[in-house]
Amino acid sequence: MKRIISMAVVLVITMAAMAQKGELAMNENISGKDNVSSNEKEATPVGKKPKAAFIFDVYGEIPATKPVFEAEHYLGSDITGKWNTFIQNYTHEYDVTIGFTDSSVEILKPSIYKAVNKVNKYYKKALKKEEVSREVATFNMGHILDCANVMCFDDNSKSFEEALKSANEPEEIIALFNQVTLRKL
Repeated sequence: MKRIISMAVVLVITMAAMAQKGELAMNENISGKDNVSSNEKEATPVGKKPKAAFIFDVYGEIPATKPVFEAEHYLGSDITGKWNTFIQNYTHEYDVTIGFTDSSVEILKPSIYKAVNKVNKYYKKALKKEEVSREVATFNMGHILDCANVMCFDDNSKSFEEALKSANEPEEIIALFNQVTLRKL
């Protein structure tokens, strides 16, 4: 039964990715790191990884930071480092001396930050309900966090951020991140 549900989730994600690709191909306002030819934007058969619609360059290794306070992630130690790097990269706390609060938090690239948090909550609930396997959730969250940690420092992520703003459901967000390729240089 779990295998059938997992297969259904993969099918939904693939279909959402194909639908999103159709929207991206028709939308002429999206530009930036979209280096994929029109031949590669055709529909991908079910079961195969979709062609990359967004390509981001990684110079060296994917950024990793050593946080002051390391919180354990529910998917285990493989994701903990990536999650803590994500939190530290995207949130900056400032001391405020005027007003009633002691500090203020600035979020860099809020569309990416909100999307990653939405997917994180989705996988947490899906694991509790046994709708998705732990391996699939770990693999997908690892890829999403790697992408987010690279995009944090990339100035050409506007087209991806705009695409994320139109994605409301976690499955759509996952499908968008599945279209991202990290090219190591």
